[in-house]
Amino acid sequence: MPKRPVRSQPVQPAEPRLTRVIARQVRALRLERKWSQDEFARQMRMNGFPGWTRSVVAAVENGGRRIDAEELAGLAIALNVPASYLVLSKDRWIGVGDQGAATHNAVLRIFEGERAGDLAVTAFRSPRTDQAIAEMALVSRTMRRVADLAPEVSWGRLGAAEKGELERLIAGRLDVQPIEVAAAAHHLWGRSASEERDARAEERPRAKQHISRAIAEEIRGVLAEQARGRSTEGENR
Repeated sequence: MPKRPVRSQPVQPAEPRLTRVIARQVRALRLERKWSQDEFARQMRMNGFPGWTRSVVAAVENGGRRIDAEELAGLAIALNVPASYLVLSKDRWIGVGDQGAATHNAVLRIFEGERAGDLAVTAFRSPRTDQAIAEMALVSRTMRRVADLAPEVSWGRLGAAEKGELERLIAGRLDVQPIEVAAAAHHLWGRSASEERDARAEERPRAKQHISRAIAEEIRGVLAEQARGRSTEGENR
């Protein structure tokens, strides 16, 4: 089933950012060991980071200094914890990048070695995932409308019908999916819109264009009636 493009809205990053989460954890783990910032800096220098001083530790713990991948590994080594401990948080969402976010559980599982693609798309917020979720919602709504219009017609039959030139033309004119046009046609006549047009044109072969417009208007009426019915159902809930 073709998917209608959906324009994604810019995503505002969730708070706190991942850098801030790591900063809080670094400070908490340092205090747990009763280390001063000077002592922690010394531990980092002993583990191969000669540029680390008390001021660097303070900047990291304040969230004012980004931590690169090597330093993240170094922090885990110096603190003697799994890297995943550095992203532990009670926050539900954690900002990742300028326009993205992920649930804390997703961030933790990724740090523990799982792939983002194996997690639910709803565990992430970004322009890409918003687009995917919107498309999934569109497909779900379309399937419900199709099932309401033609519950006895197989999806295979409707799928074949939606490929018709007239079905696609009407779908574009009405701003709906071709399979909705196919379902409405079966609801009205028990056959596809193309088949209905050809049947009507047997006696008026030169009137195909006029017939096509008439069929489009009849299908528009059925879809509009269905939309009104769904709106009424929503108001009564």
